[in-house]
Amino acid sequence: MDDSVVSYKQLKNMLSAHNVQLFDVRNQDEFMAGRIPDSVNIPLSQLEESLKLSPEHFQLQFEVKAPGKDDDNLVFHCQKGRRSAEALAIARQLGFNRARHYQGGYSEWAAHEGKMLLWHSRCHAGLRARRLRVCRPPRTNTEPEG
Repeated sequence: MDDSVVSYKQLKNMLSAHNVQLFDVRNQDEFMAGRIPDSVNIPLSQLEESLKLSPEHFQLQFEVKAPGKDDDNLVFHCQKGRRSAEALAIARQLGFNRARHYQGGYSEWAAHEGKMLLWHSRCHAGLRARRLRVCRPPRTNTEPEG
């Protein structure tokens, strides 16, 4: 396996050992619909500017310690791996040379964890959100509003 990629099992072990800085680069609405425990949401569009913040400003904004450039426990994830690969490239360009990404993303995590997805119908065929509907792949156990 590529050393820049973290598997589900590796991520699970890192989380159990409290030895991971896990950043979810999905949009905030995706993050709110379901997330990996202990992950911090930094949408991909804000990642570069966020990683350039001083450690003090980073901690104020995200309420977690800023990652260090030599940290080997820095992991990005998204839904299916595309955005986290982009996040990894951005981080590496900024000098976070040991950063990695969870290629399976939240989709794989949720499948392993047996989560159920409730997602706005606007996510399907351009429909506007009025109700939540159950979709695949399962992602979260969030209860519907109503």
